Amino acid sequence: MIGTIVALKVTGERVFVLGENPTTVNGMFYSVRRPVVGPNGITHIIESFSGEELESVEESVRRELNDILMKRKLEQEIYEQYQAEQNNKQAKTLEDATETTEEEKKSNLLKFTN
Repeated sequence: MIGTIVALKVTGERVFVLGENPTTVNGMFYSVRRPVVGPNGITHIIESFSGEELESVEESVRRELNDILMKRKLEQEIYEQYQAEQNNKQAKTLEDATETTEEEKKSNLLKFTN
């Protein structure tokens, strides 16, 4: 993994792996150089991350795409629910209008016959 570009799982940021720092307590940690954009441009800082916090760029892109697909699916489900509600409201409105028309016809018929 040394000398490669990997992504941070939490943010998807790309970092350059500088070295490994094994610890007996927490497993493998990696020193990485991370670009930081600030008011003076881009600077680089060196930080350590657990191997569990890092993933390949391909894994990161796959995760991002899966998130997008999941969001699209949920948007579609919400849209379909909204459409169903709108259709139900429209059907109820038409039903109410038909009932009113029938009542008006009966009322007018009674007025006419009296």
